[in-house]
Amino acid sequence: MNIVEKEFVSFEVALEMKKLNFDEPCLAAYRIEFTKGVASGFLLLGKDPSHLTEQKRANYILGYGTILAPTIHQAFKWFRAQCGLFVQPNRTILGGGIWYYFSISSRRTDVCEGSFSYEEAEAKCLEKLIEILSDNYLDYCI
Repeated sequence: MNIVEKEFVSFEVALEMKKLNFDEPCLAAYRIEFTKGVASGFLLLGKDPSHLTEQKRANYILGYGTILAPTIHQAFKWFRAQCGLFVQPNRTILGGGIWYYFSISSRRTDVCEGSFSYEEAEAKCLEKLIEILSDNYLDYCI
Protein backbone atom coordinates (compact mmCIF):
# COMPACT_ATOMS: atom_id res chain seq x y z
CA MET A 1 0.00 0.00 0.00
CA ASN A 2 1.49 3.33 -1.01
CA ILE A 3 1.19 6.60 0.91
CA VAL A 4 -1.74 7.82 -1.21
CA GLU A 5 -3.78 4.65 -0.67
CA LYS A 6 -3.52 5.10 3.11
CA GLU A 7 -5.82 8.13 2.82
CA PHE A 8 -8.64 5.98 1.43
CA VAL A 9 -10.81 3.33 3.05
CA SER A 10 -9.84 -0.30 2.51
CA PHE A 11 -11.39 -2.33 -0.29
CA GLU A 12 -13.49 -4.25 2.27
CA VAL A 13 -14.89 -1.03 3.76
CA ALA A 14 -15.56 0.43 0.29
CA LEU A 15 -17.46 -2.73 -0.66
CA GLU A 16 -19.59 -2.61 2.51
CA MET A 17 -20.29 1.11 1.98
CA LYS A 18 -21.46 0.34 -1.57
CA LYS A 19 -23.90 -2.20 -0.08
CA LEU A 20 -25.16 0.64 2.16
CA ASN A 21 -25.77 2.74 -1.00
CA PHE A 22 -22.69 4.95 -0.84
CA ASP A 23 -22.55 6.84 -4.14
CA GLU A 24 -20.67 10.09 -3.60
CA PRO A 25 -18.09 11.65 -5.90
CA CYS A 26 -14.66 10.10 -5.25
CA LEU A 27 -11.09 10.59 -6.41
CA ALA A 28 -10.26 6.88 -6.42
CA ALA A 29 -11.71 3.43 -6.97
CA TYR A 30 -10.86 -0.24 -6.63
CA ARG A 31 -11.16 -2.75 -9.45
CA ILE A 32 -12.70 -6.08 -8.51
CA GLU A 33 -11.49 -9.44 -9.71
CA PHE A 34 -14.90 -11.10 -9.96
CA THR A 35 -13.71 -14.69 -9.89
CA LYS A 36 -12.11 -14.11 -6.48
CA GLY A 37 -14.20 -11.20 -5.15
CA VAL A 38 -11.10 -9.25 -4.17
CA ALA A 39 -9.54 -5.98 -5.24
CA SER A 40 -7.23 -6.35 -8.20
CA GLY A 41 -6.08 -2.73 -8.27
CA PHE A 42 -6.34 0.75 -6.80
CA LEU A 43 -6.94 3.58 -9.27
CA LEU A 44 -6.82 7.34 -8.90
CA LEU A 45 -9.62 8.73 -11.03
CA GLY A 46 -8.23 12.22 -11.41
CA LYS A 47 -5.91 14.83 -10.03
CA ASP A 48 -8.35 17.70 -9.62
CA PRO A 49 -11.95 18.10 -8.42
CA SER A 50 -13.34 18.14 -11.98
CA HIS A 51 -12.53 14.40 -12.14
CA LEU A 52 -14.65 13.53 -9.11
CA THR A 53 -17.01 10.75 -10.03
CA GLU A 54 -19.86 8.71 -8.64
CA GLN A 55 -20.44 4.98 -9.22
CA LYS A 56 -22.34 5.28 -12.52
CA ARG A 57 -19.65 7.45 -14.09
CA ALA A 58 -16.86 5.23 -12.67
CA ASN A 59 -18.49 2.21 -14.31
CA TYR A 60 -18.66 4.10 -17.61
CA ILE A 61 -15.02 5.26 -17.43
CA LEU A 62 -13.42 2.14 -15.96
CA GLY A 63 -15.91 -0.60 -16.75
CA TYR A 64 -18.06 -2.62 -14.41
CA GLY A 65 -16.31 -4.22 -11.49
CA THR A 66 -15.33 -0.89 -10.01
CA ILE A 67 -15.95 0.10 -6.37
CA LEU A 68 -15.60 3.75 -5.37
CA ALA A 69 -12.95 4.41 -2.71
CA PRO A 70 -13.81 7.38 -0.46
CA THR A 71 -11.16 8.99 1.69
CA ILE A 72 -11.34 8.09 5.37
CA HIS A 73 -12.54 11.62 6.16
CA GLN A 74 -15.20 11.37 3.45
CA ALA A 75 -16.41 8.06 4.89
CA PHE A 76 -16.81 9.53 8.39
CA LYS A 77 -18.65 12.53 6.91
CA TRP A 78 -20.98 10.20 4.95
CA PHE A 79 -21.86 8.15 8.06
CA ARG A 80 -22.59 11.39 9.96
CA ALA A 81 -24.90 12.55 7.14
CA GLN A 82 -26.71 9.19 6.90
CA CYS A 83 -28.13 9.22 10.42
CA GLY A 84 -26.27 11.60 12.67
CA LEU A 85 -23.50 9.26 13.84
CA PHE A 86 -20.72 11.51 15.11
CA VAL A 87 -17.15 10.26 15.43
CA GLN A 88 -14.62 11.76 17.83
CA PRO A 89 -10.97 10.63 17.86
CA ASN A 90 -9.35 10.39 21.31
CA ARG A 91 -6.20 9.07 22.94
CA THR A 92 -5.18 8.04 26.43
CA ILE A 93 -2.35 6.27 28.23
CA LEU A 94 -3.10 2.60 28.81
CA GLY A 95 -0.65 0.08 30.24
CA GLY A 96 2.32 2.35 29.58
CA GLY A 97 1.38 2.89 25.92
CA ILE A 98 -0.80 5.29 24.01
CA TRP A 99 -4.28 3.94 23.23
CA TYR A 100 -6.23 5.58 20.41
CA TYR A 101 -9.98 5.25 20.32
CA PHE A 102 -12.93 6.67 18.47
CA SER A 103 -16.21 7.49 20.16
CA ILE A 104 -19.27 6.96 17.99
CA SER A 105 -22.30 8.78 19.29
CA SER A 106 -25.82 9.78 18.39
CA ARG A 107 -28.84 10.69 20.47
CA ARG A 108 -29.46 7.00 21.13
CA THR A 109 -26.06 5.44 21.70
CA ASP A 110 -22.39 5.80 22.53
CA VAL A 111 -19.85 3.22 21.35
CA CYS A 112 -16.03 3.16 21.51
CA GLU A 113 -13.59 1.28 19.29
CA GLY A 114 -9.84 1.45 19.87
CA SER A 115 -6.32 0.15 19.32
CA PHE A 116 -2.68 0.98 20.04
CA SER A 117 -2.38 2.22 16.44
CA TYR A 118 -4.31 5.27 15.24
CA GLU A 119 -4.83 3.69 11.80
CA GLU A 120 -6.13 0.44 13.33
CA ALA A 121 -8.49 2.45 15.55
CA GLU A 122 -9.78 4.28 12.45
CA ALA A 123 -10.35 0.96 10.66
CA LYS A 124 -12.17 -0.54 13.67
CA CYS A 125 -14.35 2.55 13.89
CA LEU A 126 -15.34 2.31 10.21
CA GLU A 127 -16.16 -1.39 10.67
CA LYS A 128 -18.37 -0.49 13.65
CA LEU A 129 -20.15 2.25 11.68
CA ILE A 130 -20.90 -0.27 8.92
CA GLU A 131 -22.20 -2.75 11.50
CA ILE A 132 -24.43 -0.08 13.04
CA LEU A 133 -25.95 0.91 9.71
CA SER A 134 -26.28 -2.69 8.52
CA ASP A 135 -27.74 -4.35 11.60
CA ASN A 136 -29.53 -1.93 13.86
CA TYR A 137 -30.03 1.16 11.76
CA LEU A 138 -33.12 2.44 13.57
CA ASP A 139 -31.74 1.71 17.02
CA TYR A 140 -28.79 4.08 16.54
CA CYS A 141 -30.08 6.86 14.31
CA ILE A 142 -31.41 10.16 15.55
